[in-house]
Amino acid sequence: MSTLRAILEFQGCLDTAVLVTQDPRVMETADAFLPGTSANAQWYQEIEAFMLPRGADGESEPRINADPIEALTEIQSDWVEHQLRPTVTQSSRLIYGLGAVIHLTRTVPMDPMPFRSPLADDARELLTDVFALTGGQEPTEGTRAFYVEQLDAIEALFANEFNGWQDWYRIAPQLVGFRILTLDAASVPLCNAAVITYKGIESVVIDAELSSNDVSLNALKAVVDPRNWHADSPSFFCSMVYKGLRPDGWRRVLETVGLCSFSPKISPRLVTMLKFYKTTINGPSKYAALLDYDLNDPVPDPQGDGKITVDNGYINMWTAEYGDPNQPPVFVRVRKVCHIEGLRPYTMKRFVCAMWYGYVVEDMLFGSAKYPDPNVSYTPWDDPPKEQPGQGQGGTGGTPQKAPSGNSAASTAISMVAQCVQELTVKQFDLADKWLSGQLTAADLAEYSAEVGARIASDPWKFIQAITQPKGGGK
Repeated sequence: MSTLRAILEFQGCLDTAVLVTQDPRVMETADAFLPGTSANAQWYQEIEAFMLPRGADGESEPRINADPIEALTEIQSDWVEHQLRPTVTQSSRLIYGLGAVIHLTRTVPMDPMPFRSPLADDARELLTDVFALTGGQEPTEGTRAFYVEQLDAIEALFANEFNGWQDWYRIAPQLVGFRILTLDAASVPLCNAAVITYKGIESVVIDAELSSNDVSLNALKAVVDPRNWHADSPSFFCSMVYKGLRPDGWRRVLETVGLCSFSPKISPRLVTMLKFYKTTINGPSKYAALLDYDLNDPVPDPQGDGKITVDNGYINMWTAEYGDPNQPPVFVRVRKVCHIEGLRPYTMKRFVCAMWYGYVVEDMLFGSAKYPDPNVSYTPWDDPPKEQPGQGQGGTGGTPQKAPSGNSAASTAISMVAQCVQELTVKQFDLADKWLSGQLTAADLAEYSAEVGARIASDPWKFIQAITQPKGGGK
C-alpha cells in the first residue's frame, strides 16, 4: 500500500466511524476535522472501489472499513522493505489524520470500536516508528524509547488541544517539539477545496499560495515543466509523455496518474491528454514564470480514457520586487479545477486533497528544486526555438501538423495576446503586493481599470495594423 493510500486510510477512519456508530457525537467530531463528512458518508468506500476495484491484491473486494493499524503497518513496511519514508507534505497529512483518529477514540466512547486503536499496546512499535519517519528520523530502539516516554503527552495534546481543523496551525509547532513533524512539514497548509460549477460541470477547485526561503525562481523553473512531473512526484504521476507542440503555441503531454506503487492491473490509472503553455516575465520590477494547463482540445482526446472531464489550472511563480531570480525567496500561487467521472463532488474533494492536488508545490516542486535527482534529465523551462508542431519526444506520429506561416493572422494574434498578458500580469502582481501590504488605494484601481479599458479599445486596431505589415520568418 502506498503512503497516499495510508493518508486516505487515516482520514477514512472518520467516515467509517460515522457509518458504523451512527452516533451524533461521532458525526460532530468527524465534521470538525473533515467538514461535511457526515452528510456525505461512504466517501471512503467510494474511493476504494474507484482506485482498487479488486482489492489491494487484485483478487478480492474493495475495502469497506478503514483501519489505522493497516496504515501504520504499511508506512513501517515501506521503510523496512524499500527505505521509503513519507515526504514533507505526506507527513503533514498523515499526522493530521492520525491525530484526528486519536482525538476521536479518546473523547467519544464507542462500543464496539469501529476500528483498532492506534494507541493499543500491541501497536506501540508501529506508532513510534511512524512518528520517527514523519519526524525526519530513522526508527531505532532509541527513537522508540523516546516516543514511548512522550506518548502520554502526545495523546493528551491530540485529545485536549486538537479539536478540529482550526487547531492544526496552533498544535503543529508542538508536534515539532515532540519530533513528530519537521519544521517544513509543520508549515504545510491544509488543503482548501470547494465545489464549483465549471463550464456547466460540477467540479472541485483548490487554491493555494506558498513561498520558499530555500528555493529560487530559476531553480523552480528548472523542474516545473509538466514533462518533469513523473520525476518530481512518482507516487502519483505514473508517467508524463510529451506529445509535441500545437500550432497555437501550446504543448501537449499525456498524463497518467494514480496509485503508482500498485500494478495497473490492480489499481486503474487515470489517463488524460493535457495542453500547457509557459510564459516568462523578465522585469521591470520582478521576474515571473507562469504555467497554464487545461484539457487538450478538442475534448475528449482519443488518447485519454475520458475519466477526467475537467482539468484546468495554473502554477504562477515570481520573485520579490526587484528580486534576483537566482536567489530565494520565490512565491507561488496554484489553482486546480477538476472533475473525475464516477465520484460524487464531496468524494472528489477528499480524493484530490488526499492524493496530491492540494499542495503540489510544497513536495513535488520545492522538494525537487532543493534536491534534484542527479539521475534525471529534467526538461528545462525554455523550449527549443525551432521546434515545429508535431515534433517532440513521444510524438503522436503520422503527418506533422502544418505550422502557421510567419505572417499569419494566427501567429500575430498569439504574439500580441502573449505580450498583453505579460504586461497586464506584471500590473496585477504590483496591485496584489499593494493589497497584501495594505497600501492599495482607489486611485490605483482606477488607474488599472483605465489601462485595461484602453487596451481593449486600442489593441484590435493595433492587430489590424500588424497583420498588414510584412514580417520575416518566425516573427
